Amino acid sequence: MRVWWILVLVASLGHLGCRSTLAPADDAPTRDWTVEDPSDYEAVFKLGIEARTAGDLKDAERLLKAAYAAKPDEKTYALELAVAHEWQGELEEARALYRRVQSRWPNDKGALLGLGRTERWLGRLTTAKRIYRRTLREYPDEPAARNGLAYVSMYDKKLAKARRGFRAVLRDHPDDGDAKTGLEQLSPIRRYQLQLGHRRQRIPGGTEIDVPNAMFKAELSAKWTVMADYFRRSRRASTLTATGSTIDRDIRHQFAAGFIYLPTPSKSVSGRYALLRMFDGSTQHRALIEGGQDVGEGGRIFAGFQPTWGSGTLFNTLSYVGGVVPLAEKHQLQAQLFYATDFEEDDGRAASLTWLHFPTDELWLRLGASYGQSGDTTTKLIYGEINIDFTRDFGIYVGGKSNVDTGESEWDTGIRLRWH
Repeated sequence: MRVWWILVLVASLGHLGCRSTLAPADDAPTRDWTVEDPSDYEAVFKLGIEARTAGDLKDAERLLKAAYAAKPDEKTYALELAVAHEWQGELEEARALYRRVQSRWPNDKGALLGLGRTERWLGRLTTAKRIYRRTLREYPDEPAARNGLAYVSMYDKKLAKARRGFRAVLRDHPDDGDAKTGLEQLSPIRRYQLQLGHRRQRIPGGTEIDVPNAMFKAELSAKWTVMADYFRRSRRASTLTATGSTIDRDIRHQFAAGFIYLPTPSKSVSGRYALLRMFDGSTQHRALIEGGQDVGEGGRIFAGFQPTWGSGTLFNTLSYVGGVVPLAEKHQLQAQLFYATDFEEDDGRAASLTWLHFPTDELWLRLGASYGQSGDTTTKLIYGEINIDFTRDFGIYVGGKSNVDTGESEWDTGIRLRWH
C-alpha cells in the first residue's frame, strides 16, 4: 500500500499540466526580482512569470499577487497566480482562484483544467472527473483533459482504464509528454484479477450441466498482460457457438493460458493456448491468435484465427474479423463475421451484432444476437451480460445466451476480485 501512494505522489508532481520547473531545494532566489516602477503592473506581472519559470516561487507569488491585487478582473493575472499557488502546494488557494475565474468565464479552458487538477490532487476524484468531462464537451480533443481523466483512473486504481486513456492520447498526439509520463508511472504498478464463476447449461430434455470455472489475469506492465483459466464440466454437453460448430463438445476439463501484448498505444496482439480433456479420454489442443488496430476516436478493427487439433480429431479452424464503432458517448456497436472449417462436418458461417453500453464506470451492459449456418443447420442465438463493480476491487457479473430454435441455454454468474 505504501508503494502505491508513493507512486501516486510521484504522478502528482510529474503532471502539473504547465511548466515543470520546480523551486530549488533551499528556495534561494536566483536573482533580485524587483521592478523599477511598482505601479507598472504589466511589468510586475511579467517579472512574476520569469521568477516562477526560474523556480523562485515565493518571489513569483509576491509579484503575481501584486499584479492581481491591482487588476482583480484580469483573467490572465488570476490564472497565473493560481498556477504559482499550485507549484507551492497551496491547492485550496489555487482552487479558489480557478473557481473565481470559472464562475465569470464558465468555459475558460485554463480555469477548467486548473480546477480539474486541484480537485484531483485534493482527492476529490468524482468532482475532478466531472470537470474534465465538462472540459471535453467544450474542447473535445484537449489532451490535458484526456490525460487528467487517465490520471483520475490511476489514482482510483483503475489501471487498465488509465493505460487506455494515456494510449488514446498518444495515438492522436504521439509526442505528448504527460501521456508518456503517465504510462511510465504505470509500468511498475502490477494489477491482478481473480474471477470465480459458475456456468449452468440447460439442454433439450431438461438436463442441466454445472460448469465451475476460474480465471486469473495479471497486468505486468503497460504492454504485457498474462492470464490463465480452468473449466470443469460435470456432465457431457455441447457448448453454444455462433456457427453451430461441435469442436467444444463433450469437454471434461479445459486448461488455458494466454497473453495480451500492446506494441504501440493503438495496436494489440493476443495469443492463447488451451488443452481440452474429453470425456472419452482423448485430448484436444486449441490455439488462438488475434491482432487489433484502433481506428479514429473509439473505433477498432480486429481479426483472429483459431485452429483445433488432437487425438481423434481432424484439424479444424475458426477464423473471424470484426470491428467496433462508437455510436455516441458511452455506446458502442460491435460486428463480427466467422468462418469455421470442420473436416468431420460441413463448414460453418456466422455473423453477430453486439451493442455495448457503459452508463457509468462501475456498470456496463452487453446485448447481442448471432446467426450461423452449417450445412442444413442454422443456429440463432441471443445473448447478454451485465457487469457491476461495487468497489474498485470487487464486482459481479451475470450473463447468458440462448438458442432461439432449440431452447438450449447457458447462464454465467461470478465474482471478480482485483488487487495490486
